[in-house]
Order: sequence, then structure tokens, then C-alpha cells
Amino acid sequence: DVCHGGGFAFLLKGRQWKQGQPRRLLHLVNMAPIVHLPSGACIDADLSNVGDALEAQAIVAAHLAVATQRVRLLEGIKELQGRPLGDSVLTAVLLPVEAPRWYPVGKYVYDRQHVLTIVKTLGLMMHGTDIPWTVYFVEGDAQRVEPEVGQRLVRQFDFRQCVNYAYTNMGANEMAHTFVPREDVDTPDVID
Repeated sequence: DVCHGGGFAFLLKGRQWKQGQPRRLLHLVNMAPIVHLPSGACIDADLSNVGDALEAQAIVAAHLAVATQRVRLLEGIKELQGRPLGDSVLTAVLLPVEAPRWYPVGKYVYDRQHVLTIVKTLGLMMHGTDIPWTVYFVEGDAQRVEPEVGQRLVRQFDFRQCVNYAYTNMGANEMAHTFVPREDVDTPDVID
């Protein structure tokens, strides 16, 4: 269960710590948390300047290339929930992606999250000009993107247009076009 440095060298009291030396020795010197997976594999993310568990969670998620919401940090058997970090050993647990049964997990990934739906909104009072599109993720987040990004994602993922609807938004008429994966069996096609 020894974590090793990832190509870093550290100086301490005239001695140089080299790659391959036990990370737990660096841990005592560095006073930064060590993070590993339940399998024992080390996550070589630098948490030396991190103040709390939420910051650490984001750094570990970025290091693992997954959405932040999927990472839970445990100190022993207790989950760190926004608490300040000490110099302890942490375990990073990845939550599974809870997608609809038809969703091909890992196929439609943007910004480290699984894309479920892309919505293009047109402001009819603005002569149909594009306003930022919204990408909805299986993980529960939504992200506004520029129209070019939304169009690129629809083409890249080969999403199908499935729902058009118009509505009034505080007196302004708007129209939305919804794009979903071709595997989506729950959302009907566009009715002409």
C-alpha cells in the first residue's frame, strides 16, 4: 500500500527524495493528504494547497477525468463533506453513473460528464437568433454552451432532434429544440 511519486523530486534538509521512494515518507514531510482508490492504487493528485474536501474532490475528479459529483472522499469510513483537510490518508470512491437503462455509459461524454440531452433555445422576440444552448448530463448537472459548441456536440454524437416546443418566458416567445441520443427509447420523435 505504498504510493510512489509521479516523477517529482523534493528537497528536504539537504536530501533529495526521488521518484520511486515511498510516498508516505513524502506525506510526512509534505503534510498533504494522500489519496488512493479502494484497490490501493495511488492517485497522484497534488492536494498540498487544498483547504477543504470539496476542493480536494474537484482535483481528484479532474485527475481521474470524471465528473466531480461521482467522487466521494473517505477518511477511514467517514465521508468528508466540505470539512477541512488534514494530512490524512483518504480513499476516493467513484459512484456509478446512474443512467437510463438504454443509455450507453461512456459513449457521449463532454466535459467529463455523460450527455443526456441538448436543448437549443431560440428567442423568437430576438428574430430567432441563437442564445446559449443547454447541455443536460446524466449526473444531474446542466451547462450552458455557445451555439457552435451545441451544434458540434449534436453532430459529433449524432443525436436526433426529438421535441420542438414553444413557450412564453416572461412575455417573450421562445422555441426549444431538444436533441437526444439515438438510443433514447423514452423520448418521441418530432411530429411534423
